[in-house]
Amino acid sequence: MTLKRNFTYNAILTFSQFIFPLITFPYAARVLGVEGIGITGFIESFSRYFLLFAVAGIPIYGMREIARRRDDTTSVNRAFTEIFSIQFYLSIIATVIYLVSLLFLKDFDEFRVLYFMGGFLIFSNIFSLEWVFQGLEDFKFITLRTIFIRALTILLLFLIVKTREDYIWYFFLLIFSSTANGIVNFLHVKKYFRTTLTVSYQRIKGHLKPIALTGGYLFAISIYTLLTTVLLGFISSDEAVGYYTVAIKFNRIALGVFSALSTVLIPKLSNIAANDDKEAYQALINKSISFVLTLGFPIAISIFLLAPELISLFAGPGYEASVICVQVMSPVVLITAMAQIFGPQILIPFSRDKQNIISVSIGACLSLLANLILIPLFNELGASISTVVVELIVALITLFYALRVINMHINTRELVIRILLIFPFFLIALICRNFFSSDFTILISYGVAGFLYFIIIETVILKDPLFSKALKIKSRSES
Repeated sequence: MTLKRNFTYNAILTFSQFIFPLITFPYAARVLGVEGIGITGFIESFSRYFLLFAVAGIPIYGMREIARRRDDTTSVNRAFTEIFSIQFYLSIIATVIYLVSLLFLKDFDEFRVLYFMGGFLIFSNIFSLEWVFQGLEDFKFITLRTIFIRALTILLLFLIVKTREDYIWYFFLLIFSSTANGIVNFLHVKKYFRTTLTVSYQRIKGHLKPIALTGGYLFAISIYTLLTTVLLGFISSDEAVGYYTVAIKFNRIALGVFSALSTVLIPKLSNIAANDDKEAYQALINKSISFVLTLGFPIAISIFLLAPELISLFAGPGYEASVICVQVMSPVVLITAMAQIFGPQILIPFSRDKQNIISVSIGACLSLLANLILIPLFNELGASISTVVVELIVALITLFYALRVINMHINTRELVIRILLIFPFFLIALICRNFFSSDFTILISYGVAGFLYFIIIETVILKDPLFSKALKIKSRSES
């Protein structure tokens, strides 16, 4: 399957990732309120810490190994059985540890049902085989399955979540979405492999070290993602968690555009790296950088400028404190998108796992320190500031290591021009607010005007070859 077709499927998937929260979250935020969103957000983050142990580094390592060996039937079958066995055993162990930990939680009795649902999320990791289909580049299946389950989840949300007391059903749907994906994965993987287990330590021991290294990388990343929410819950309040959760969701939605590109490129890059074709590798990386810079600046500045309207329209009244958090974290979209190039797209395919761990471990330590200092002082705003600072530091460190692996081309002149050309977006937002009064019309008018200005920048000022090529194809089809 071609890279373009894979990207098309992931573009569809990304669009669904964008639409799904825009449909579900405004409804849930209004029905459940800040406290309901905060409670479910805290328990989800808490349970996902134990899920990290079950997941370890399997999603990245497994995808890389399947991609590297897919041309050798015997080798890829053996790798699947061994990696799947490790995933099975870790999921069981993590579930047991999680259930034991519940005995020490002070609010366990009050939210008993939610915590047990979180345990099922960990157990169901047994069936989470996304790494297989990514390694095989079966993105058609991933896209169709995900869209169907998301559509079903939306339908169930509107049917069963109707009052503030229905936060249990809302949390159930969060678990249902992940679990249903896993079960469908488990059924579909039989098309490619036999889902058998091995109890031979000799067979699996060769995978343990790289899985542990990659798992350390993922765990360290979680320190400055999931831990921020958990610390807010322990140090501050459920309301602070709710405000922060709303703010971080907007950044994750926007970041999905760039995550789709990484999802497509990593197996392709792993295969190229295995064949030692550095010229093809560098060409793909340069295209990835250009893509991120082209979309990253306008997306980040638009989130910053439209934060009041976005929060008002999609979260509703009572979430005004989230506005400043969204604005503070708006650069995270661009920063994290670049870090995804330096880490997942360069260091991981070339098996530079130690460098990855060093980068995110430094970030994890700084995040823990910054959160412990800033959250008691500024609550959700302190968590937002910590998130931006840590993401920037991690991006710079991974850039340092990535430059030792491959030469990347960033046009300095183009970069400076792109930075200067974001300022007219301020004027566009000001004009839209002067002409329109409702949040919806402000967002729509800004979207239309901003998109037209963006097209002018790319085709007339920067003469981006991607847009020029698209326009030529369109003109030929019309002649």
